[in-house]
Amino acid sequence: MSRLFYETQRTTSDDDEVFGDAQAAASPPPKGERGARSYLEKVSKLIPAELVAGYLTIFGLIPTMASGDNDTGGDINLYYWFIGSYILFQVFTPIYIYLQREANRPWVVHAVLSFLAFAVWAFATTGKELVEWYNAGMASIFLVVFSLISGVVKLNK
Repeated sequence: MSRLFYETQRTTSDDDEVFGDAQAAASPPPKGERGARSYLEKVSKLIPAELVAGYLTIFGLIPTMASGDNDTGGDINLYYWFIGSYILFQVFTPIYIYLQREANRPWVVHAVLSFLAFAVWAFATTGKELVEWYNAGMASIFLVVFSLISGVVKLNK
């Protein structure tokens, strides 16, 4: 089973299926999935779950280094830890896609799209720790625009 996200092939041979899909697309999403959160979920589907989990775990652990529980004897500049972690995961994303590829399946477009998706997703979820000019509205706009653009790219050619 592939660890990469590939779009399913849609068939239009059955009129009921097509009509059902059109109805589902036209109906509004449930209240919990509206707004930036649903776009965040769409973008995060392009990033391997292991990377999402690892990134969020490390970002959750970094602030604990600032507490009095460390033996460094000095102040720790957490900003460099945040930036270093971001760069590590950003660079590792296409490498991970390459390592998880399947024979006779495209992976280059997926790697590029996942690389870009990680940057947008990371900015939306942890941007306030990474850049001082972070703005939640700007992050939401990036998510929406990237979701629209990435929706045009076919991953199973």
